[in-house]
Amino acid sequence: MTGRMARLCRLASFLPFALAEAGADPPASGGRPPANERAPADEVERSALSLLTKEGTPAASAALARAAREIARRAAGGRPRPLAAESVRRALSDAGAFEPESTAVLVVAPPGRAAEALTRTAHLGGATHVGVGVEMRGGEAWAVLLATVRRAEIEPLPRSVPPRSRAALRGTLLGLARAQVFVTTPSGRALEVPARRSGRRFEAWIEFPEPGRYRVEVLGEGPYGPTVAAVFDVACGSRAFPDDHAGQPDPPGDAAAEEAVLRAIDALRARHGLTPLRHDARLSELARRHSVAMRAAGLVAHNLPGGGTLVSRLQGSAVPFSRAWENVARGDGALDAHEATVGSPAHLANLLAPPAQAAGVGIARGELPGGQPVTYLTEVLVADGGEEGTSALSPEGRVKEAIARRRASLGLRPLEPDARLDAMARDAARDMLRRADPSPGDLATRALGLGPAGGKGRESAATADAFVASSPALAAQSNNAADARFHRFGVGAVRGDTQRFGAGRYWIAVVYAE
Repeated sequence: MTGRMARLCRLASFLPFALAEAGADPPASGGRPPANERAPADEVERSALSLLTKEGTPAASAALARAAREIARRAAGGRPRPLAAESVRRALSDAGAFEPESTAVLVVAPPGRAAEALTRTAHLGGATHVGVGVEMRGGEAWAVLLATVRRAEIEPLPRSVPPRSRAALRGTLLGLARAQVFVTTPSGRALEVPARRSGRRFEAWIEFPEPGRYRVEVLGEGPYGPTVAAVFDVACGSRAFPDDHAGQPDPPGDAAAEEAVLRAIDALRARHGLTPLRHDARLSELARRHSVAMRAAGLVAHNLPGGGTLVSRLQGSAVPFSRAWENVARGDGALDAHEATVGSPAHLANLLAPPAQAAGVGIARGELPGGQPVTYLTEVLVADGGEEGTSALSPEGRVKEAIARRRASLGLRPLEPDARLDAMARDAARDMLRRADPSPGDLATRALGLGPAGGKGRESAATADAFVASSPALAAQSNNAADARFHRFGVGAVRGDTQRFGAGRYWIAVVYAE
């Protein structure tokens, strides 16, 4: 914790999550004190909210207020590290929130000074919603502020369901596109759930086959790459779960903290029967540079302005790879940030990717606008680029094989190859290499005009992807490969050298059609 401000002031930030109010009834927590004891706390909450929302932005959120009150109660009761990432995330979910991009501030001060101290410490940035919770203890106010940028509206979904049931997750992304849905099961498996999309609207049916806690997550594509839009827990067979999570402090020194995260990744994989990863200093240096860039930008993002994508960053390094995964986070320490990635189903899926062989971790420590310490974390995992010469398939065949494997893992029916779409995609890939431009041009438009195989009229929907990659298998990472709407596809792949992208890269075009 930082030095005293009236007694204590601390702020933490977590993965870029988003919040929408829950329609389900959130569980009560902790019990409320008598009204005569609660009155001073209520007054501090009203005063702080009045100062924070006096111009109408950000708006007050009842769910955030419930979570803030629970965090304040835990902090006042002596809970160690009450603002650890997982501790805050659980409080938000229990309060009926769909985990936001959250900034948390904790201040302890006399009641008459607490509201001003809290608002003076807060740096809301572009927050759209806030909540304040206060607990009185020993004549002092323990005040917590939670602030978020809302990135999704989620329709009411039960937070408690019976085993062997299913529920529909429906919602709308705000400022993001192309929703993906992931679930962590009670056994710790991370699964992608097929989602139907219509513009920014999405729908996915979540299965709950066994008792326990399920974590549901929605991702969307934004200007800085994949962004978590919503996260929440669903209890299957029980609403009661122990809440004893206090987080783990870092060992002293940045190098020791990075090594601790690598050991934590290996331990996680071992629990799931996966092999440990080779710790690669080159990957750690690449990850460290990205964490430094995130700190400079004040953003948790995969694609920073001027920084390129993970693939382009890897292509500029000396690390061979055929597939790659990246997690980014921030917390009050490296291990705290890592626990936030484990708590995210999509990020957990990266950590548990069976093909991964090597990993690197890099951190950058700094201060948030209020002067509070923060640690930015980047985790990079790769499968070595050793598949050349081991496959009898052509590059186009390897693209199709990788897409088929991904769809099978999601329970989606295989895509049907279409020779006409193959020819169009092949021409597009050759043209991309000739122009040294990774854009498929009007490939999707031409596919729409092609019409169904053996039929008349036009396609009802078509889309195209383009890649410049070190391996054909990377094309399967596209969101379109997991889109249940599409039934047919065509693939074109050509290998060549360009000054911009380097030697021996695969130029790949994939077109999907209904």
